[in-house]
Amino acid sequence: MSSSSRATFATRSGAAGFTLIEVVVAVAILATALVAWLATYGSELRSLSRAREYAVAAELAEDRLAAVAFFAVDRLPNLPDSLEDGTFGDPFGEYRWVVEASSLSGTSLAEVSVTVSWPSGAHELTTVLPLPELRRVLP
Repeated sequence: MSSSSRATFATRSGAAGFTLIEVVVAVAILATALVAWLATYGSELRSLSRAREYAVAAELAEDRLAAVAFFAVDRLPNLPDSLEDGTFGDPFGEYRWVVEASSLSGTSLAEVSVTVSWPSGAHELTTVLPLPELRRVLP
């Protein structure tokens, strides 16, 4: 190599820019950050979906509990089959409900538990309702 070609080579190697290793390291850092962000985003989407399912289940459980309290409080703790379990109509066809009622010993109260379930989870709502004997005594 002549001295002029060496000088040209030296000038080009000292030019501004990034080396291959710097580019590879930068791409690796960006890829790691992107993967972490995508994992967090996916987790947030799953959490949002679960929260929506639980919110729907809670409302449906409240609906079933209101139906029991309104239509069948005089039949507690022995509920008719139509109020013990079933599925909700569209658009909630994947949700099922089960109502369990039991008398609390020594009181005129019944414990009513409504469980709403769907393919990926379940939600339970429990309350205590007065039995009809207590309602007749109250003004």
